[in-house]
Amino acid sequence: MENLKKILITAIGAPKNYQQVTWDEKPDPIKTPFPFLAVASKWNVDHILLLGTKEALDQNREHYQQLLDELERFGLKNSLSAKEIGALNTRDEFWNAFTEVVSNRLFKREEIDLFIDLTFGYRVQPILIFLAAYFLRETRPNIHLKKVTYGIKEADPPHILDMTELIYLLDWLKAAQLFIHGGSAKELVLRIKTITNDQLPKFVESFEDFTNAYAFNYVSYLKKKSERFLTAKNKDVKKFLNENYPVYSQVEPFIHDFLKIFKNKDQLSLQLNIARRNFEEGAYARSVLILRECFITLFCKVLNQTKNKFRQKVELVLLNRVYFALFDEQKSIKLSVEENRLAQETFRILNEAIPEKELQRFYRLWGEIRDIRNAVGHIKNFNKGEEIDFVELKNYLDTILQESKTILLSFVSHLDTRPQVKHTLQNLLSEKEEKRLFVIVNEGIHPILPALRQKYGNNIKYKILTAGNVDLDMEKTVAQQCKKIAEEYHDYQIFLVPGGYSYLSITAYGVFQQSMGRHPIWLQYDPGQNRYVEKNLSPRRLLNGGGE
Repeated sequence: MENLKKILITAIGAPKNYQQVTWDEKPDPIKTPFPFLAVASKWNVDHILLLGTKEALDQNREHYQQLLDELERFGLKNSLSAKEIGALNTRDEFWNAFTEVVSNRLFKREEIDLFIDLTFGYRVQPILIFLAAYFLRETRPNIHLKKVTYGIKEADPPHILDMTELIYLLDWLKAAQLFIHGGSAKELVLRIKTITNDQLPKFVESFEDFTNAYAFNYVSYLKKKSERFLTAKNKDVKKFLNENYPVYSQVEPFIHDFLKIFKNKDQLSLQLNIARRNFEEGAYARSVLILRECFITLFCKVLNQTKNKFRQKVELVLLNRVYFALFDEQKSIKLSVEENRLAQETFRILNEAIPEKELQRFYRLWGEIRDIRNAVGHIKNFNKGEEIDFVELKNYLDTILQESKTILLSFVSHLDTRPQVKHTLQNLLSEKEEKRLFVIVNEGIHPILPALRQKYGNNIKYKILTAGNVDLDMEKTVAQQCKKIAEEYHDYQIFLVPGGYSYLSITAYGVFQQSMGRHPIWLQYDPGQNRYVEKNLSPRRLLNGGGE
């Protein structure tokens, strides 16, 4: 009993007797009135759980004596465990019987291969068996549902039909629902791999690529990845799947419809649609993350820019600076006088194309989305008694999604018609060339200037503090020169080229840091590569990763 590996669940009715049948099984036909005994014999089942009403399991009846004789003949008499259940005429009878099956002690084993035969049984008992077996398989990792069978004695020749694909249909349905309604593709990828990995590797790979992009929220990849999968799913692939795996053909239209939402959409509309879809499927955090990106995409789309560096500047300059200067009532981030001035100027420029009321709502929506986004994944110290009403938060997000879509698409049309505004916004975000001054402590024998020009271009500005042989008491002179340079080039980044006596380089470094309030960049010469390597020697940065 302790070593059970294979269990079969089935049921019988209560006829006068069962007709003898020769089942067309391979390698040899099996003669018995009970198809489940043919299954048990073929698969070397260790135990049979037999369900039936009181009448069906009455040992004094002819059909039951017939069963006992057959069990004896097959050597399975000691393998039988009969369990009486009701006729399932009421809801309570059904659930009582279901509980009896799934809590049976037979299923408390380490590993079980489960077989079910649905040929016999009173009324809906076969349905109960199928549902109970599927429930066991889904909730008990030690149970593996191997076969679903049904004996057709009226066929010519009589045979036992393998209906195991019913399990696969439910698996595929569950996988498709998880994917379409919840965004989780793990089960669906597993199903597709199971049936096609060897024959159709590109088909599997393209679908897995798409689902990974969706799971990671890489919206910019979804259009390309969905098109690749739809291309891989050509006529030959569909024909192969439909002929060999009809279960796939049943769920494929739903997958296809889902993938179509990523076709023929500009990036902003695609993001908005996916944000809404995630919200509708209860993936609220994903919805917020994507919606936040929609506000950045708006400006990137209008200004025809896609680089990550540009997106960061949009968030910093056109969104955050204006929001924190003009609309953040908590003043959670302080801006300088200059940043406040630039924020007002940015708002004025935008107001040339967009009505001020819409503009204000745009920035308030951005702030609300930022607040929700900043709470995602964070641990907060709550005040005593403080609670979040997540139903209210969900409804709030629903409203934000609706308003954001209206406002963002309206903004695109406003800004697209105002080229002067677009040009001015471009200038606001344009990169300013960094002002650099190279200070050479000692112009020695190695080719300093050619190496600098090779790295930084021919038009570099530079100053030379000392040249050739120097005296040991020149630190005061060097310090005075550095102070004068710092005053004249106060808005430049100093790049210090050490040379000669090391104490003079240290003196120069200290004076620049003290006079300018920031550390110069130390340029270390690499003779092997004939180049200079930049070193930021700020102690705070080196010790704990902080800024200047």
